[in-house]
Amino acid sequence: MFEVVISNKVEKFLDKQTLKTVEKFSAISSQIAKNPFELSNIDIKRLKGEEANHFRLRINKIRFVYKVMIKENIILFYNAGYRGDVYK
Repeated sequence: MFEVVISNKVEKFLDKQTLKTVEKFSAISSQIAKNPFELSNIDIKRLKGEEANHFRLRINKIRFVYKVMIKENIILFYNAGYRGDVYK
């Protein structure tokens, strides 16, 4: 099982969101922690042009960008925002 680490930037973003969104993010991130490479029913895509193991998670209009560090057993959520803002 992987450890989920959330950056300060993502935590600040989540503080501004509704409780429903935060609960959904929490549930999905715990699913990702169990096995980050075999997921179904979750809108996750590998990012193009990035290093290996960078992904984005979509919850409604919000995008969470994370990377899977296999050697360290860590999943780091390092960016979050709305569709137009998160990839800049």
